[in-house]
Amino acid sequence: MRGRAGVAASPRSSLRRTRAVFALPFVFASGCLLIAPPEDLPAPGAGAQGGLGGSAGAGGADLGGTSPSLSGAGGDGDSGGEAGRATSGGTGATGGDDATGGSGAVGGNAQGGSAGRGGSNTGANGGTGGTAGEGGEPGCETNADCVLKYRGQAARCLPDDTCVQLQTTDCPVAYAGEGKDGSARFADPNAIFVGSMVALDPDFPTTSTNAYALELAIDEINSKAGGLPDPDGGPRRPLVLLVCQSDTAEDADVVKRGIAHLAEDVQVQAVVAQLRPDDLYHAFTWEIGWDLVYFNAVAISSSLALQKNNGGLIWTLLGQPKDYAAAYALLLNDVERYVRTERSLAPSDAIKVAFVYTDDAFDADLAQSVSPSLKFNGPFSAESQSVDPSNPDGKYLKVSLSGPNPIPAAVEQIAAFAPDVVISAAADAMITSDGTNPDGVIQRLEAAMPAPRPYYILSPYNAATRALKAVEDVITGEVTSTEQSTSDPTAPGRFLGVSAAAAADPTLQNGFAERFNTRYQLSAEIPGQVDNYYDAVYYLAYATYAASLADDMTGPGISAGMKRLIALDGKPFADGPEAINQVFTALADSPDDPIALSSTLGAPNFNPDTGVRPATPGIFCFKWDAGFETARHFLDVLRYDAENDVFTGNYECLENFAP
Repeated sequence: MRGRAGVAASPRSSLRRTRAVFALPFVFASGCLLIAPPEDLPAPGAGAQGGLGGSAGAGGADLGGTSPSLSGAGGDGDSGGEAGRATSGGTGATGGDDATGGSGAVGGNAQGGSAGRGGSNTGANGGTGGTAGEGGEPGCETNADCVLKYRGQAARCLPDDTCVQLQTTDCPVAYAGEGKDGSARFADPNAIFVGSMVALDPDFPTTSTNAYALELAIDEINSKAGGLPDPDGGPRRPLVLLVCQSDTAEDADVVKRGIAHLAEDVQVQAVVAQLRPDDLYHAFTWEIGWDLVYFNAVAISSSLALQKNNGGLIWTLLGQPKDYAAAYALLLNDVERYVRTERSLAPSDAIKVAFVYTDDAFDADLAQSVSPSLKFNGPFSAESQSVDPSNPDGKYLKVSLSGPNPIPAAVEQIAAFAPDVVISAAADAMITSDGTNPDGVIQRLEAAMPAPRPYYILSPYNAATRALKAVEDVITGEVTSTEQSTSDPTAPGRFLGVSAAAAADPTLQNGFAERFNTRYQLSAEIPGQVDNYYDAVYYLAYATYAASLADDMTGPGISAGMKRLIALDGKPFADGPEAINQVFTALADSPDDPIALSSTLGAPNFNPDTGVRPATPGIFCFKWDAGFETARHFLDVLRYDAENDVFTGNYECLENFAP
């Protein structure tokens, strides 16, 4: 998907800690990127002193006389609080007459339980006092206690006064920033913990451009405004971002574990997500009891968007598969006209089209939306030209990449069909490894087919940064190859695709790109593919602040806060660093009035019933860069105008292309 790939407001948000946060005895780098594999993390420190044992119980009073001792011993005291809690242990039970008192309970953070008292004695001697309780494990009062415990690693003090370390193997990156007092923001007692799930390079997780976009938004909100305002006038509340892996290519359960860590361990209330529809559905199902709200930066399947049980807890920035159907159909018409001219085909000559899809939720949804809308060879629909036993001379071949190791058989079938155009409703299997094969459909098909090779209409998921780079590598290899069998100077023009377009007005996107490039020194094309993650953080932050004003910092409360940001007739604001405090002021001064928060993607035209912001299709293509002898991709060279069913813009990758 165009990678253009939570929150935990502490449940104790209404409490005002009076204990000062001390400066930690270490220095944090600017921007405070923390990453360390769990096996490399230092062992927890000793922490504060454990609780004290209770005092020994006193013997019973001697009342004189010769009464015999009663046989029952006193019961042990009730168990103290959980280890690490700031509570006293239970008091040892008082013994019966002549009995030994019970042992004191094991203490929590504060102290052990008092020892049991000896029973009263009507005989000569009083009962024996009980054993003193043991000291408990150290607990926490603020996040700083937990950061100290884990020797500077990102950590949180939970409402039950226990510590949780943020980073795990599945959630390896923690972004914060540096507070003015020198302590890291994740040690701030008022911090709001933000969860996210994006595709990370397993070997170099900090190099993910998607995570960079999240970090940039978090840092702008923290550095410009000090975090979110406190509704009661207390200190500002900085944001802390924990990033978990969302790529299930190498580990099918990584999303399940990551969501469990965010929801159960760190106790976030919302998540910025780069999750494919299947993974989003499973994540939503796995943690449904926690009522997390998702700010889904990519597309959602139509079925999930319409499910009544999502309870308004999923907000989606890049639409649904059906949003792209009309653009696919129009683009196929334009490609057909170009191919007929380029290959000197007569009007009576038929072209052949292959359509490739998978059973992934997004791909299957896209196929179901796109395939019936396609027409070529005149007024004929794709379905009417399908290859089947009753129509062996059909011109339309649908190929499903399903089952074990599907790519070799699919490529063999497509190559034998010899299509003029291949349409992708497939994701990774189209251009990258599917986990079994070293190459995807495109690499294998290009090697299997002689010239003239097909034109490719790629899918929104093929517009992710990694996939675009893979296509560029294929094109570059073909153009510069010295082997006549694979050298193909037409390659750059044969690849194009449909994805989500940026806003028609590029002002906000250009500002984001400039700040992004200045900070991370990356390629100029990168920011146009990750701005949706940046936007998602701003929506989440402002929705969380609106929820705090309503005193409902839960997932449903934050979702309700989101509805205050998307009124198209509300007072207009833009995301980005310049308007942060103005937005906070508007939300606080007029709690009953919504605003219209535009983003790099454009106006906030979300459907409040489904939580989906419809995608505007754009067309991307590839062009040869002779100076660097490499192929380069270009985004949004055309933009789909749904009202008039036309493309606008300048298709710069091919001369005399239809638009």
